[in-house]
Amino acid sequence: MQRFCTNCGHKLTDNAKFCANCGTPVNRDHNSNPMPAPENPTIRHTPANSSQPSPTVPQIPLPSSARQPETIPVPAPKPAPATMHTVRKSVKPERTPADRAKSRRMLTVVAATLAAALIVTAAGIGGTRLWANHKHRTALASCETAQQSQQTTYQNLKKLASQADKLSALNSAMYDDQQLHEKLLDLTKQAKKALGYNQSCSASDATETLDQTTAALSGEAAGNKKLGASLSDQIKKVERSQESTIDVKLEQVILSAKAMTGYGSDTVKDPTTIDNLKAALSDAESARQSDDPEKKTEAYANLIDAINQVSDSQQALLDDYPSGTYSATSEYKGMKGTQTITFDGQSADSDMTITARGKSVNVSISYDVKLDGDTVYLTPVSGYNSLTESSDVSEFAANRTMTYDPDAGTLTEAGQDGSPDVTFHKQ
Repeated sequence: MQRFCTNCGHKLTDNAKFCANCGTPVNRDHNSNPMPAPENPTIRHTPANSSQPSPTVPQIPLPSSARQPETIPVPAPKPAPATMHTVRKSVKPERTPADRAKSRRMLTVVAATLAAALIVTAAGIGGTRLWANHKHRTALASCETAQQSQQTTYQNLKKLASQADKLSALNSAMYDDQQLHEKLLDLTKQAKKALGYNQSCSASDATETLDQTTAALSGEAAGNKKLGASLSDQIKKVERSQESTIDVKLEQVILSAKAMTGYGSDTVKDPTTIDNLKAALSDAESARQSDDPEKKTEAYANLIDAINQVSDSQQALLDDYPSGTYSATSEYKGMKGTQTITFDGQSADSDMTITARGKSVNVSISYDVKLDGDTVYLTPVSGYNSLTESSDVSEFAANRTMTYDPDAGTLTEAGQDGSPDVTFHKQ
């Protein structure tokens, strides 16, 4: 059934608890009517505290033909509350000083809580950054310490490697135990390889990179230290071995050097190597009189070096000489000759066959060889002539001169007494 507000007659919804128009509470039993209120009510509602009496509904008479019942009074509607004509509002009660103080305390607590939260958040962000900076500074300091340690071991290893190099350069005959020399060479090689390592710290590197560099530098420092200790120990062993043999070895090398100082300047490509050998020999003879093993060792090394320089200069000269076997054929006045010359540095062997009138003569000659520019000089030393069965080379051999062309691989000998030139070709 449709309901209406008992105060203003506004149509109510089924579940309404208050009138949407005037705000009057809705009583499902008494405060709603099934029909809307009349537009012009004859009954006026007065406030509850009014002095006027409440009006009553008049009695309705029944027809005269009917039995007259008792008159039943109709109660007047209850007066509406004083606020029935006003829109219902939420009225706040007046706040007491205690309430206001309580509110202030609540606001203070809330503000303090928010401030604390902001401070904690800011502190967390700042603290994280400060901690990251601290870790980076610590990592950089650790890396620089590791780098300094690595550099210290690096310099020590470099010094030992240089010392080992000098000892390794000595002739291996200086060692009673050859394994000492071999191990020294191996350790020196390892040291040189380790010295090729190069890594450093940088403040611009990330913390993780600095940690990795620190670990690498620390490992390298430990490796250098261990290798340096092994190399130092091996150097001492080698030095002790040298001390026991240096006198004998120095005497031997002095004798070898003296033999080489007799070489002429024409036996080497660089004559200054002979002069250097003589100077090193003089120093070695002086050191031999000393009681200082280190001085003897140094003199020995210098003399060995000077001897090697002379040998290299000799070899360089010999490299310019003809080498291998050259051959030639010739004919002159009814004689036919075939000849081969085999060169070996500053010596050569010649085999010649001469055929005339059905007879053959074999002549073998050994020569000393000298090269001057592109001219080769052959001086007979020994030989044999099958015709005369003589070994006196002065009877059948003479000095010979040839022009050497290394690019063409030829030796050309000028003819004598009107004979044609003879050209030897390298086989």
